[in-house]
Amino acid sequence: MTCFRQELNRKIDIRTGGRVRRVTSREAIAKTITNRALKGDPKLLPVIMAIDRDVSALEAREKRKRSMEGMTAQEAMEAYRRCIRGEDDDEE
Repeated sequence: MTCFRQELNRKIDIRTGGRVRRVTSREAIAKTITNRALKGDPKLLPVIMAIDRDVSALEAREKRKRSMEGMTAQEAMEAYRRCIRGEDDDEE
């Protein structure tokens, strides 16, 4: 594990709504960026949108991967073909 990941996974105390919560540095950063974007920081809106797009794409890939577990090679190939043709539109 890199030093950067160790630091992002480190637990810290944050104060929200008058109480103290223990969260990872990663969660604290996400909360800070989101709150500043909601307050109108124009530099952070594109950052939030890019992160959301990337996370959504990753979640979609993981969902497809899980759905292909247990398929035969032929079934997996057909699912892949449907996906690249744009017929894989069962998004939630």
